[in-house]
This record gives sequence, structure tokens and C-alpha cells, in this order.
Amino acid sequence: MLNCSEHKINYWLNKYGITKRNISDAIYLKYNPKGDPFRFILPKNKKDERLFGLGLGLYWGEGNKLNKNTVKLGNSDPALLRIFIIFLIKFFNIKKKDLKFHLHTFSDIDLEKCYNYWMKELKIKKRTVL
Repeated sequence: MLNCSEHKINYWLNKYGITKRNISDAIYLKYNPKGDPFRFILPKNKKDERLFGLGLGLYWGEGNKLNKNTVKLGNSDPALLRIFIIFLIKFFNIKKKDLKFHLHTFSDIDLEKCYNYWMKELKIKKRTVL
């Protein structure tokens, strides 16, 4: 709009100590203009407290904490992953349809069998391969 180069804008931002948001934050704001859509729900009883502790422990021990806008967990135990999914749904109001799963397989694995196994174990109805 003002016919300024990116370098010129960066110069003035740096000169006056104005920080820029990173691309991840910009994308998050673009898709969530009304603010953070996630609500944290406190555990209400001992059973909830146990689930919350398990979920938090799983994330603490096996989660990827590099990106503050995503939750990533690396594990190959279907029962453990089901518990983590329940944790996300119950305490953070995450919708299961919004979850994404990635498989890392060896070249000698039958991909169709692998997909079917994980879809059944995690109770996923629709498969999208990217």
C-alpha cells in the first residue's frame, strides 16, 4: 500500500524496538480472529483428576513442545493414544474431527493394513492421505 520494501519496514521496526510476530502466530490469528477457541475445563472428580494427570504426563514425557500452537505426541501404543485423545477432548474442548494423525512407517510395511489398523484402533472414520 505504501510502496515500502520489507527491508525498510524491518529497519524501522528494529530501530524502535517493535517486535514482529512469527508466521505461526500470524496464521493462528488468521484462523482464530475471535481469540483462542480452546477452553480449559478443570477436573471435577478423582476419575477426572487421574485422566488429567495421565494426559499431562504423556504430553510432558512424549509431547513435542516446540510449537505453542500445536500439540504433538509421539507414541505407538494405541491404548495410550486413545487415553490422550480423551484427555484432549474432555479438558481442552478439542473436537475429534479436528485432530490429525501422522504415521511414520518402514518401507516393508503394507500401508493399507497399517492405515486400517490405526483407523480401527483410534476409531477414525475418514482417512485422508496427504
